[in-house]
Amino acid sequence: MSGIKGVRGSGRPTRFGPQPLVQVINERGLSVRRVADQLLIDSSYIYRVSCGRVAPDEELRRRLSGFLQLPEEQLFTAGALAHTRNQDRGDGYEPFLDRRANA
Repeated sequence: MSGIKGVRGSGRPTRFGPQPLVQVINERGLSVRRVADQLLIDSSYIYRVSCGRVAPDEELRRRLSGFLQLPEEQLFTAGALAHTRNQDRGDGYEPFLDRRANA
């Protein structure tokens, strides 16, 4: 699977491995930053999810699935989906940006 445009991997093993999301974004000529901007999501969160460091939460899965018009199962591995469907992050991290509030 190809890497994310403009991002070099650290070479460290990841928990869930590269996600199919990477290939979909690349095939459509998009970048993670552009997708993040369109969806008002922190791009670093999408990078971490797409390389498999963290599992996608429900909101990210829903937004990406709608934006890319593909089912979640075509964007994420079964392991990542199973993990997030059974567990909440619970650490207070908020990857979704409400830029309208700052306007």
